[in-house]
Amino acid sequence: MRQQHHRGDPKERVPLAQCTGYVSPLLAFRSYRLSPHFTKFASLSSLTYSNKIDPSKMMCRFELLGSCNDPGCPAQHFKDIKLLKEEMARDLVSYCPALAGCSEDVSFVDDSLPDTQQKISAKVDMYAKGLCDSFSAKLSDEQLCLYIAHKVTLGRREVAGSSGIDLDERAWCLKPGTSQQVKSLKEALPFSDMVTHDVSKGPGWSVGVENSPVLQRYYTAESAVVDMQSPCDPSGWVRKAQKTAQAGSLDEACDVLKQGQLAFPLSEEIWVHLLQAMHSCRNRSGEHQKDTTHPEDLWSKAVKTCPSYSVIFECVRQASTYGAKRNLIVDGVKILITKSCNSVEEKSYICLELLLNAVLLEQMCGAHEQAIEIMRQALLSQSDESSHSVWIDIKSNLIKEDLVFACLCFGHYVYHTCLPLTVLFGCDGACPPARIINKDPFLIPLNSDRGSEKHEWVMQLFQDLLTDSLTQHLSDASHRMCNVLCQNLVQLEAACSNLGKVQTLLTKLLTTFPSTDGVWLLQAKLSEQKSAQECIDTLSEAVTRCPQSPDIYCYAASVLQATGRNNEATDWLKSCVVQFYEIPEGVEVALADCFILYRKLLGQLVPYQYNFPPFSSFVDVKKLGLDLVSLWKCYILLIKLSQPHASREHYHSSAEDAFESAVHSVHDELRLKLLWREYLTHLRLQALDNPTVHNFKVFAGCVERCIEAVKYQGTFSYPLIGQPSEYRDYAFHNEVLGLFLDCCPVNSNCRLFYITKYLKLLPKNSVFVSRLVQCALTQNPEEIELAQVVLANYLAEDPTCCILWKMAISLELRLGHTREVRWMYRQATMILPLQADLWKEFLLFELHELQNSHSSPSIISWLVERCNQVGLDLIPFAKKAISQS
Repeated sequence: MRQQHHRGDPKERVPLAQCTGYVSPLLAFRSYRLSPHFTKFASLSSLTYSNKIDPSKMMCRFELLGSCNDPGCPAQHFKDIKLLKEEMARDLVSYCPALAGCSEDVSFVDDSLPDTQQKISAKVDMYAKGLCDSFSAKLSDEQLCLYIAHKVTLGRREVAGSSGIDLDERAWCLKPGTSQQVKSLKEALPFSDMVTHDVSKGPGWSVGVENSPVLQRYYTAESAVVDMQSPCDPSGWVRKAQKTAQAGSLDEACDVLKQGQLAFPLSEEIWVHLLQAMHSCRNRSGEHQKDTTHPEDLWSKAVKTCPSYSVIFECVRQASTYGAKRNLIVDGVKILITKSCNSVEEKSYICLELLLNAVLLEQMCGAHEQAIEIMRQALLSQSDESSHSVWIDIKSNLIKEDLVFACLCFGHYVYHTCLPLTVLFGCDGACPPARIINKDPFLIPLNSDRGSEKHEWVMQLFQDLLTDSLTQHLSDASHRMCNVLCQNLVQLEAACSNLGKVQTLLTKLLTTFPSTDGVWLLQAKLSEQKSAQECIDTLSEAVTRCPQSPDIYCYAASVLQATGRNNEATDWLKSCVVQFYEIPEGVEVALADCFILYRKLLGQLVPYQYNFPPFSSFVDVKKLGLDLVSLWKCYILLIKLSQPHASREHYHSSAEDAFESAVHSVHDELRLKLLWREYLTHLRLQALDNPTVHNFKVFAGCVERCIEAVKYQGTFSYPLIGQPSEYRDYAFHNEVLGLFLDCCPVNSNCRLFYITKYLKLLPKNSVFVSRLVQCALTQNPEEIELAQVVLANYLAEDPTCCILWKMAISLELRLGHTREVRWMYRQATMILPLQADLWKEFLLFELHELQNSHSSPSIISWLVERCNQVGLDLIPFAKKAISQS
């Protein structure tokens, strides 16, 4: 019976319920993730549907209510139930172990046969790891899960019929924690002496595993991919070649790419994949090589036919000798300097990266004088008649920020005989070619043991660059670069005990550029060494020249606070905020009003009916830049100074509350890092001054929040075809964790516990792996086995870190295992053939063993010959070592 609708008073009408979207009840089943309709409701990588929750273990009630500060809490936490990429892949593959080459026979997966369970686990583990390694640079976690789910669905259809519905439960299910821990380097790196290991981080080609950068476009469809006879675009040829490689024929895949190269000779996508496929063919051991083209001929043809940075980068990556890499980099510079790019910034970035990779190559091979000569030619535009002049044109193609950064790298190399690898590439073991992940300006560590001639080069270069920069209108980034350049100038002169030159330099800069606040701050720091009052007098003069610089006011207030003159410090901070408003002269601003004016500038809550004066003409609240960080510092310092008698109208009862508002109010990564650094420094001083359990837990909780708030993963501004598009930069996180670990007791398990904990949050962090090993050996020298396991597991994931190889070898030397040391040296030099330091240490080890009659002269000859093959000249070092021994 049809319902009669009431048309009376509108107030008496019953409102209709709002319609909501349909939610499938099948979402309650984990296997529904394999359905093509699952993505209509949720994401495959969502923590709700892909997790490792232990139903027999309770969730932490403290974390559910806020946060858990107990490091030893036995309950389950959110960080414990999240699946990593490899675990998600293994979980999905376990629905169809046949994909990994496992039989579906019930007798094969019988629980009574433990060996078969281990075999299945190992095969599924290896297959899932292969997928993740192949696609880590090309697909996101969600795209990889979609691809695996589609393959599992197709595999199950072969068993359950065209419907794809299988009512039987999984014959074998992946159990939590089934991944086995590597216990030794021989287990981690089962290479033979005859097989060369590809140390490149770029993706390669493999048989039987799909390797397409655009899999999400066609592998997620319900129908299979149809082979194309004549693709009409380069991507089609690449997809066809990858499907051929999937079928098991890598040689045929190379033939397909060669056909595509003939159809599209200028396609860098086809060239890059052809180079990678040919490289994989050459690296196959024990198989007949169908194509006998010499790799150097192929690289030369590729660079001449398609002179793009992606092709040049791939050629340099594949080259295994010093001469081949150097020639390719030089050819790349010659080609790319004259080639137009999409933007001036992109061309500058490419030129900077090629320059630093050339220097990195010389550094690895021990040719330090050649490295300095390359940078001298590029940055000072000077060259000898006998040297290559290709680097002279680099400087004119660099934008101002990149030129300053290159000069800082040059100064670092002059004083320390190495590039700042952790700043540039995010790790200590970078191998050329490497991508630059960070171009933030840095202070060169002090070192006064360099020659006067090279010191004068650096000083003259910095002064010329600073003079040229300050005469132009500077952006925020350029202004920050110039301030760091000034600091390096003063610091390096002071390190050489040239205080007279420092004062002369600052006087010259202040006369030429009187409105540069960075120079005034350097002059104030120099004056502070004499007396605090002279420093304040300098800052008073600086305020007349730079009245809108909050850095000057903050520094003056800090100096006055340190000397106990709190009232004067408060007056400086009040004067700072007044400069940003149009307040008539002679009007006294009360302390409570200063808090409100600061909050208005910082975008915080203010009284609704407060009558604010207008902003000054130079103020744009949305474009404060780094001044915002300085204003927060002034505001927080004002709270500290007035805390005993301050009014509650400023809404922040303590400096900690203000810091919390500060780190949650900015979203720019640079300003966020600066504010977190200030906050953690404040908490560290508080924990050291009053070492209570409460202060330490507060500090530890903030450190963990900082690590989670500041991301360590980033995307390259100019990604290359066939190379990873993402990177990991742990420089800031290592700095923060270093502040925290310095507060931990040295002779307790506290430091070891936190290092282990943070290493799980920051995977593949070589700095923390070395910290963990050193900490384990410091607390208990008997823990050598633990250190060996840690190093073996890390080197199994990333065997290109030279420092960790040296640590692993030193552990074996401590135990007296000469046979293991020799094996590890062979593996390390095979993986890193251009690391001159490893070869020299290997030679010294063999000479020592020869003296003890545990080695033979033939091994020494083999070492020298092997170095000659890769382009390293070890003969002078060997003669010197033999004469000294």
